[in-house]
Amino acid sequence: MASQLSPPQGHAPATVRRPGWLRFLVVTAIILFVALAATVLAIGPARTADVAFRGAAYLTDDPKACLNCHQMKPEYESWFHSRHSTEATCNDCHLPRGLLTKWAGKAQAGLRHTYKFYTGDHPINIRIESLSKSIVQGNCQECHRQLVNEVKSGDGRYCFDCHRSTPHG
Repeated sequence: MASQLSPPQGHAPATVRRPGWLRFLVVTAIILFVALAATVLAIGPARTADVAFRGAAYLTDDPKACLNCHQMKPEYESWFHSRHSTEATCNDCHLPRGLLTKWAGKAQAGLRHTYKFYTGDHPINIRIESLSKSIVQGNCQECHRQLVNEVKSGDGRYCFDCHRSTPHG
């Protein structure tokens, strides 16, 4: 019969370590709480609620979320009055396909846009960046694959080199 070992007299039992993911969640929750508290103290509760509401809009596919940045108004207006407004949202064209890649793209773009907005490091006339060009090109080709197969020029141009104002100018 095996005897159960107990800690020697005067010694506490060894502590049980929480799983790594639980520690990560607890630390993340604490950091987010401290960041929220600091934000409320710095800019006030009403402004914090406004920022949170606008930020939450980016989690949707609603093109109006893009209007949080005043520089997107011309693009939104031209998209809204185009045929694409009944067929596609901003995310359909400007984010990669697939659940994980779409959300990774949203996170990356959101962080970049937030940084540029708050630092003032954004041009007056918005220009598409190289990574976004390849994403938009792939999405154009996916949605219009039948037409693209008939037209393929093979000269390395993007669809929007010729269709500059589709769906927005």
